Amino acid sequence: LQDIISYLKLHNFKNILFVKNEKKGSVFLWQLQLNLKISILYKIVYFLPKKNILNNSSRSFHNPEIIFKNFKGNIGKSLCFLLKSLFSNYPDFKGRQVFSFFFFQKFIIFRFHRYIFSSTSKDVKLQEIGPRFTFLFYKMFKNIPKSFLGNF
Repeated sequence: LQDIISYLKLHNFKNILFVKNEKKGSVFLWQLQLNLKISILYKIVYFLPKKNILNNSSRSFHNPEIIFKNFKGNIGKSLCFLLKSLFSNYPDFKGRQVFSFFFFQKFIIFRFHRYIFSSTSKDVKLQEIGPRFTFLFYKMFKNIPKSFLGNF
C-alpha cells in the first residue's frame, strides 16, 4: 500500500478513497489527503444503491455543483474543506446536477440530484440520481496511521 501511495503522490494525485470491510460487517471509508498528509475515517451506516431508488435519473458527465449544509465548528469546517477537495472547483451548470452534503452530530448525509425546471421556469423539481448514503465521521489523523497500512 505504501508503494501505491508513493506512486499516486508522484503522479500528483491529491486524494485517495479506500473502502474497507471489517469482519463484523462494518464498512469503513478512508479518505487520504496526500498534500496535507491528513487521513479521515468514516463509517458507512446507510447505503441505498441507485437501482433501488424509485424514478432515479441517469448521471451525465458534467461536473456537479456541491452544496454543504450545517458544517459548523472546527470539525465541520475541516470536514467541509476536505470533502470539497474530492471534487472539481468548476461545476458545469448545464448538467443541472447537485451533490449535497448535510452534517448533523457527526453524521454526514449524501444525496445526488438533478434539478428540473418547469415549462414556465418558475418551479424547480429535484429528481434523485443516486446513490444515497450516510456515513459517520469517526476520526481525523494528522498522518496515515501505521495500523491502517498494516491492515491491507
